[in-house]
Amino acid sequence: MRHPVAVFALSAALATAGCGDLGQLISLQQSITREFHTPAVSVNINTGRNLTVIFSNSSTANLPDSEQAVFARQVADYVRDHYAGYEELQAIRVGFATVTGAGPIKYTTSRVPYSFTPRDLGPPPTSGRHLPVRSESADSMRSAVLTLVPVGSSLDSAQVRLRHEGFACTPQRGRIAGRPTSDYLLCGASVSAGSPVARKWLVVLFVDSGRVRDVATNTGLVGP
Repeated sequence: MRHPVAVFALSAALATAGCGDLGQLISLQQSITREFHTPAVSVNINTGRNLTVIFSNSSTANLPDSEQAVFARQVADYVRDHYAGYEELQAIRVGFATVTGAGPIKYTTSRVPYSFTPRDLGPPPTSGRHLPVRSESADSMRSAVLTLVPVGSSLDSAQVRLRHEGFACTPQRGRIAGRPTSDYLLCGASVSAGSPVARKWLVVLFVDSGRVRDVATNTGLVGP
């Protein structure tokens, strides 16, 4: 369907949302813009609690269907992890629009082929006591981290998820874990194991072009 638009931003459907929803949606739209490096993002929600994210004139729309599907899932995961009203949603829909025209009158052709329910996406990350990220085995810990932060996750999303698990994270560049010089996210957490001993957990996420490419983990007891 083609129709004139003046601004491709938050949809007029926001009129159906309350003030709290409006503020959350504006924040979500702005964070998606930063996360996926595109200024033309529309976010709206209807009374049926279906949240729709549409990317305008995005190069992703020209990729093969399989790659578009991966991108759409990343967007839906991002909404799950960053939208406070996620658990009230019935579906998260992701689509693309082509905007044409000149001057104040523009036309859009849109399609929304991807839809995910909370059952598809699962719950947002919870605290470390509910997940085995902080286990006593480095191998088990690595498997848990890869479940929480799959390869291909964005750096921002990885930081959010690990911070939810009680880790403090800082971006670094250098050599670590026997690897060549590279960008990585260094995350650590600790808990007392009986003074003066503590158990510490270390997660290293190796990053390329803002995406997680590999994970290294370690854990152990430290003390005097």
